Amino acid sequence: MDSQYRTGFGRTTGDRGVLALLAFALLGQPRDALAHHMIGGDLPQNFLEGFLSGLAHPIIGFDHFAFILAAGLIAARVSRGAALPLIFLGASMVGCLVHLAGLTVTGTEIVVAISVVGAGAFLVADKRVHRSLLVTGFALGGAFHGYAYGESIVGAEPAPLAAYLVGLIVIQYAVAMGAFTAARQFDGRSWLQRDSAVRAAGVVVCMAGAVALALAI
Repeated sequence: MDSQYRTGFGRTTGDRGVLALLAFALLGQPRDALAHHMIGGDLPQNFLEGFLSGLAHPIIGFDHFAFILAAGLIAARVSRGAALPLIFLGASMVGCLVHLAGLTVTGTEIVVAISVVGAGAFLVADKRVHRSLLVTGFALGGAFHGYAYGESIVGAEPAPLAAYLVGLIVIQYAVAMGAFTAARQFDGRSWLQRDSAVRAAGVVVCMAGAVALALAI
């Protein structure tokens, strides 16, 4: 079990409220949020603007937000799973730097949307897989999400660019570990409760990914 995925959190009336709120947060955002810019599409001009842009990008980009939440939920079901979001973070920084280096990767938004659908489907299917497959999925997902993050900071000066990357790290880790911690709180629930809620969360994430995919095509 140490190297495998296992189910994890409960479904009560309160839990359904949380899931409803999650669905609203992911699917109720305006289409303009897909631009993933906090300051109206302009490049950050100073450290503070860069940091705030980094904090905002994974939040106003509901496809990124959904994947990070799913990553935290998945990691919560794995022994020593707290390391998995760090793998995602590291890969996202690599992907962002690849974009900043001027290397072109086509179809990134489509791949990002597919990764969200895949993460949600994984929660719905609730299957045990070897840890190495999870590591690979987190690394690939991080790389493509990171490449997409780079789009909104290309051309920025060094100070706002560095601040943007710091903001990305801070917010992604906070969201993933927030989901991780919340999921771990439900470990005492019955198997049926845990199974029902993890699948419900997966459905919400799948819906967010499907919306993102439809808008990206």
